[in-house]
Amino acid sequence: MNHHPNDRASMNYGQHDNSWKNDEAYEPYRRRMVTKMKVMLLAKSNRNSGKSPDEQSPLFVENLTDMTTRLEQLLFNNAQTFEEYNDYSTLKQRMSDVAQYISTQRKLQRQRRLSRGESGESTSSSCSSNTNCSNTTTSSTGTR
Repeated sequence: MNHHPNDRASMNYGQHDNSWKNDEAYEPYRRRMVTKMKVMLLAKSNRNSGKSPDEQSPLFVENLTDMTTRLEQLLFNNAQTFEEYNDYSTLKQRMSDVAQYISTQRKLQRQRRLSRGESGESTSSSCSSNTNCSNTTTSSTGTR
């Protein structure tokens, strides 16, 4: 069955049927989302650093690409519908929510290690499809 992604997502709206995520027809939208996120983060970095896009190091751009790919995966896995995933008007807030969630998880991991007397930094984090990162708003200190 070959539906346009918008048609397919509309049929599943409100049913929380995640089978739409297995449809390869969404791949162009996902690539576009990664590009949009990368542009947003690069613009923010440029504003913060005062550098032009051409002045960014190749390593920075490579890391940015890896980060946006992982971030997109988290947003995709958390979305209940295609419309929710593909809503550019909420993208900045959803990205911020996921970043806050990841930061909170890292702080909690660090606190657990310290309480067990372990040391070292962990750069991995996860946000399973059963966890709604976009609704996580508190940090380990209880503040945002």
